[in-house]
Amino acid sequence: MENLSHSQWTGKTGGTPWMQRALITMYRWMPLHMLYGVMALVVPFYMLFYRRGYQSIYRYFRQRMGYGCWKAFLNVYRNHFVFGQVVLDRFAVYAGKKFRFVIDGEEQFSQLADGAEGFVMLSSHVGNYELAGYSLHSVKKKIHALVYDGESATVKEQRNKILSRQNIEVIPVRNDMAHLFAVNGALDEGHIVSMLSDRIFGSQKALTMDFLGAPAKFPQGPFSLAHAKGVPMLAIFVMKVKSREYRVIVRRVADAKAFVGTLEQVVRQYPTQWFNYYNFWNTQ
Repeated sequence: MENLSHSQWTGKTGGTPWMQRALITMYRWMPLHMLYGVMALVVPFYMLFYRRGYQSIYRYFRQRMGYGCWKAFLNVYRNHFVFGQVVLDRFAVYAGKKFRFVIDGEEQFSQLADGAEGFVMLSSHVGNYELAGYSLHSVKKKIHALVYDGESATVKEQRNKILSRQNIEVIPVRNDMAHLFAVNGALDEGHIVSMLSDRIFGSQKALTMDFLGAPAKFPQGPFSLAHAKGVPMLAIFVMKVKSREYRVIVRRVADAKAFVGTLEQVVRQYPTQWFNYYNFWNTQ
């Protein structure tokens, strides 16, 4: 275990607040496939001007997926296009559009949601994890979702509005670490804590795990939290399979190794839905 920090890629949703509000307005009258078509034309320019993200994903396909040069290049385009669709889908939900969710392993979520103790939901920057809040419902327990606090006011407002209807409370992750008190309190009260568990920020301790054939760093915090509280963990991934359909994968995991192993299975099945646009395998 060691301390690690990076600022290579924040993961903040692109666009100015007025552009984001305009996108939500357009979705109220424009079909989904029309904006997908616009995205298909925009992607090459994004790849051209955002070289660092392009290069990191190209290395991912070459080194971790084992693709040849041409296949890797084509999949870089597909990856950026799917990422654009995933972002557009989030705004489509804000505008009131509906998606179909096919849940694989729903009984594992329901069993824990109906039980007395709290538990932790873990995921990664693959697929469209925010949509898990629209597909997995808990009446008995409230879901406390840790979210990045650097998003625009538009994204925060729309996200909070939708999630509050699903018995989900947002906990912003801030530098003052106040979110840790909220997380501990939620688990003590038998509720659910949801967090992404693949990126290192600040001075978090890290675990080095073998992932896709090479060592990579994962945050120790989520797994230490669940272990210290003695609560179970679920790995949950929301993967895009069709224009208006997502597959929600729910798996019980015992520790960090099991989570990383499940994540690897998901990434190998959906290689173009890996959305970490920096050198993820940089262990220096």
